[in-house]
Amino acid sequence: MLLDTHALLWFVMDDARLKTNVKSRIENADMVTASIASLWEIAIKLSIQKLTLNFAFTELSDFLAQLDIRMLSISFADLEHYASLPLHHRDPFDRMLIAQAMTNNLILVSADTAFDAYPVQRLWA
Repeated sequence: MLLDTHALLWFVMDDARLKTNVKSRIENADMVTASIASLWEIAIKLSIQKLTLNFAFTELSDFLAQLDIRMLSISFADLEHYASLPLHHRDPFDRMLIAQAMTNNLILVSADTAFDAYPVQRLWA
């Protein structure tokens, strides 16, 4: 499973906006991944003050390791999928997550219903 940026942050921060059943599915998954694109998005939003965290950004790597969340790099195959995606969703970070979910056959954990326009399985309900 691949966590969307908000799902990743809500999971790490134990935020109540992450539904209990979704949190449980993440905790019990065989493999949970987060994209380097999500960390890039978080860094950008922190730098332009559109996001605040209840911990230092530098601690995120340790939190991911403690929670056994694996980092997913961006591969050339991901970029090929990205380049061929229709523009149903214009957010470049979300489009990369869609491409990575497609390339790696991963369930995408996200509240964003715009992902439903693509051939990916989305977990939220």
